[in-house]
Amino acid sequence: ERVKINQKRDEELPILLNYSSQSGYFVTPSARSLESGSISMNGANVPPYNMLSASLQYFNHFEISFNYIVFNKMLEGGFGHLGYGDDADRVANFKLILNKDNFLPEVAIGINDIMGSKRFHSKYIVLTKQFKDKNFEVSLGIGKGRINGPFGAIAFFPFRDLKNFISPLSFVLEYDPNDYKNNTFEHVLGKKSNSKVNVGLNYNFLKIFQFNLSTIRGKKVAGSILAKYNIGSSKGMFPKYFNPPLIKNKINLDEINKKKYGLALAKEFQKQKLGLYDAKIYYDNDYRKSLYLKIINLNYRK
Repeated sequence: ERVKINQKRDEELPILLNYSSQSGYFVTPSARSLESGSISMNGANVPPYNMLSASLQYFNHFEISFNYIVFNKMLEGGFGHLGYGDDADRVANFKLILNKDNFLPEVAIGINDIMGSKRFHSKYIVLTKQFKDKNFEVSLGIGKGRINGPFGAIAFFPFRDLKNFISPLSFVLEYDPNDYKNNTFEHVLGKKSNSKVNVGLNYNFLKIFQFNLSTIRGKKVAGSILAKYNIGSSKGMFPKYFNPPLIKNKINLDEINKKKYGLALAKEFQKQKLGLYDAKIYYDNDYRKSLYLKIINLNYRK
């Protein structure tokens, strides 16, 4: 008997990270998050700033990120004229994901630049909904501070089902809520904005590297290169040469409690989101004793 599996998958859409290493788009956040144990490192040019960023997803519902922001062509106020170079700032951000649901929108609240000079300080709430069967997601939110007022974004993954080199390519459009003009600490070269809409693309390579390219303020082009990795689920970067020996003794099913064995199998399959619906011992046409298992892949849906 063959088990027919509907191969239309209910997979999560790829998670994008913005120029600040937050789950989001280009300058706006989303309510999504990487898996717990994930880290990222990011280098970005967002005129008139250069940024180095990192993030840590310690828990599924808590994201923290750090940014080192250089103000290009703007000398440090106190000692720049003495050779200390361009002004710079250190920023810490966090985001708390309140709801992760396959049906309802995901919800998150966050604060950017929570300590120090708070040049980029913002508070926000954001909702994100994935439309997995249509290959796009939508985020809507509102903020106060540098993120001033409503914002939104849409990310479209048109080649997701192709499973080739172009499938990780996505297109993003976002409404930029940053109040560049009235933010006291904004770079003087970054106060003017010709457009509140940023458009661009994102490409994920080997599920580790991510490349962003977009317009910014309708005046410049921004870009970033990012690497992300889940160290929490990593099996190690180097092969093991001294694995323990395999158990060579065959299991005699006639001598063990078959019910307990079946329950143990079901439990192990469940950990991998596989449902064990039937298990029995039978003799095939050549009178060989065989084990029959009926397994349903719970990652798939009708």
